[in-house]
Amino acid sequence: MSRILLNVIVFSAVTLLTLACTGTPQLYRHWGASVQTAKQRQTVYPQAGRQTDPSTGMDGAATGHAIDSYHDAFKAAPGQ
Repeated sequence: MSRILLNVIVFSAVTLLTLACTGTPQLYRHWGASVQTAKQRQTVYPQAGRQTDPSTGMDGAATGHAIDSYHDAFKAAPGQ
């Protein structure tokens, strides 16, 4: 009985050591690809950082008032 048990233990140990030496699964080759794809699909104009001409639209004072009123909207209690 002990000989059979010893054979089972040795076989299990050899099998586990063999499985531990296998290569990395193919999962890691594409790790993070879905995040990069999502970021690329959400970017409207990827070259915007290289644009050197100034933006057109609201002047500084109007933009400042818009930001202030946006921040003030969060100071009041909800539903008021």
